[in-house]
Amino acid sequence: VLELRRNGGCGFHTKREINPWLVIDLGESKDIKQLVIYNRDDIFFTRALSLLVQVGSDMINWQEVHDNLAPAKQYVTKGMSKEEIALAYAGVLDDTKARELIEHYSRKGDYDKALRFHESFNDIISYAGLSLGPYGYTRKLELNPLKIRNNKYNELSYLLTWLNDEFGVAAFIFCETLLGIMTDNKFIGHNNNFKICYVSNKIKHTEILEERKKILSFLTAKGCSMNPSVAAHYRCTMPSGIIVDIFTGFFEQGRCSIYPLRRRGVKTEDVVPVYKQPVQNTELFFPRDPEQLLIFNYGPNWRVPDLLWNLDWTGVRKQYDFLFF
Repeated sequence: VLELRRNGGCGFHTKREINPWLVIDLGESKDIKQLVIYNRDDIFFTRALSLLVQVGSDMINWQEVHDNLAPAKQYVTKGMSKEEIALAYAGVLDDTKARELIEHYSRKGDYDKALRFHESFNDIISYAGLSLGPYGYTRKLELNPLKIRNNKYNELSYLLTWLNDEFGVAAFIFCETLLGIMTDNKFIGHNNNFKICYVSNKIKHTEILEERKKILSFLTAKGCSMNPSVAAHYRCTMPSGIIVDIFTGFFEQGRCSIYPLRRRGVKTEDVVPVYKQPVQNTELFFPRDPEQLLIFNYGPNWRVPDLLWNLDWTGVRKQYDFLFF
């Protein structure tokens, strides 16, 4: 009997591949009565839902013993449309075919059709408390009990207060977190992690990075878990468990550059000084002119919900190369 300690983390991890795989070599032929696989229990658990288990003895011939998508595959019949097939797979939380359809409709310019299908897909997966967003599945904040939702507002307020009042950098809600508050005075329902930005007090690249290290130490001392992302920002897990992405901005040539938006694209006076405003029985920090920042980020129609919106990452790495870990 081979037993591994279950800790909620990853037992194995692949790169971003279309069909990732893992081979476990037992060294010799063995009789196996039962195989138990524990999925990770964080927000990325859906990545392994398409798991396929095969056994073999020569690395050439394989026998399938389990297919997580079997229920959906059995449901699909001849004559079903691509939309019907994609919605059948929604029942087992596989979004591959849905994403292909949404991208297809978007490329053709049929955004209404894409949005209607997206809504249908999200209706089906809502049983699992999930929503399909631009960057994959998220746990729906709106399904959390009111007490938990209120705690998230409070924790975000603590984080912003620490950065503004104790560390001394201008920090404010950012991206979809700012968008949700400005449109409905609440977090967007299908999001479950939050985004803030701080603007560095430094000018030189080396000094900006040194200050970022100090912020890392400062927040770690507050009980936060800080992890660098692959996209040049820190992912902060607060003591309560809520996750906040922390982005860096800085002033240059009389303008403000805020990663990952176009460099020098924001007026300094649209960002600072930041201000506090009541939100859901707490207070959050805002940039000086939130609307201008939202227009720059999402375009002039930022008030109109767009589930298909995705940031254009073209050239971002080159513009902000020094910020990447």
